[in-house]
Amino acid sequence: MDSEQTSPVVTVTQAGGRQLIGVSLRSGPEESSTPLRAACYRYDGDDDGAEAPILSLDQGTVHAQLSCADRGAVCEADVRTARLIAEAALGYFEAMLRARANQTAID
Repeated sequence: MDSEQTSPVVTVTQAGGRQLIGVSLRSGPEESSTPLRAACYRYDGDDDGAEAPILSLDQGTVHAQLSCADRGAVCEADVRTARLIAEAALGYFEAMLRARANQTAID
């Protein structure tokens, strides 16, 4: 994969009779990349926070979102999924900080 490519990529593959869709969102220097936007949205009128939010990732023409199947009935599995995503995002963030610090120390 070209390390300079910072545009989003969508792939569609077949595996075990199933169609799999992969989305690769990439970051990079502002002057060479399509900005990545990540946001957590609430439904209009959900002032008390009773409905599930939507996690949205956007880059160029690629849009990915995650929400639970029934926005009014958040179950324990939905909470576990959110926790897994949060832990993975924190790990990604910490690893990115270490990589940047190590690269800066070498420069």
